[in-house]
Amino acid sequence: MSRLNLVIAVALASVLLSANATEAYAQGPDRCISDLTDAELGARLDWVERDLRRGVKRSRWWYFGWLSAFTALGTGELILGLTTDVDSRDDKAARDGYYFASAGAFFTAASMAAMPMTSAFAWKRLRKMPNGTRAEREARLVEGLRLLKKSAERQAFASGPLQHLSAVAYSSAAGIYLAVRYDNAFRTALAWLGIFTVKELQTLSVPKAQIHAWDDERYGSRPCMAPLLRPERGVEVSVAPSPGGLGLRLRF
Repeated sequence: MSRLNLVIAVALASVLLSANATEAYAQGPDRCISDLTDAELGARLDWVERDLRRGVKRSRWWYFGWLSAFTALGTGELILGLTTDVDSRDDKAARDGYYFASAGAFFTAASMAAMPMTSAFAWKRLRKMPNGTRAEREARLVEGLRLLKKSAERQAFASGPLQHLSAVAYSSAAGIYLAVRYDNAFRTALAWLGIFTVKELQTLSVPKAQIHAWDDERYGSRPCMAPLLRPERGVEVSVAPSPGGLGLRLRF
């Protein structure tokens, strides 16, 4: 009977520990900040700040570069469409191709303006937060983790399958429309390849530094169970018994 009680007690303890672990994971990567020592808090904050600083210039170049490019492309294609003479069927195909390209470019630019690349601005926002007291550093770390997660999510969305699907869908729609209505192979190929290529170049060039940082174990799956302080690397010298007596062991 006592053995049965022991088995039941172990089972209940396992269930409770599992429930507590699940609840703790649900609280997110900032759940254990108040339990950190000052040294651990400083190290964790340094990591977050470093990962937010990483690739800032590239993120800005990507965001403002493509935003400007799509705005300019949309404007240029619209002007070409409005100024194209429609004396022939081929001219009408060219005009509609310009309109398709312009609409796609303006839509992409508007989407980028509505959903900015967080990694381009996150470090500047975090840098303005005070860093003097323990409470201020904890708040700074919480905000840093939030910005890092948001940066990773935005980069993942901008480089994700939905972007590739939209490139295929819109370019195919433009190509099919021109092929069916005007039977113009050149304009059909130009619209399909042009729209698809530009959109794919934008998607494939998305910076991903914050995706990799957030996927790191200390931020993602086990943020509080991972070591919070990096071990200092150096040469470790030890003396150990060996078949010939004592041996000197060096570890780097």
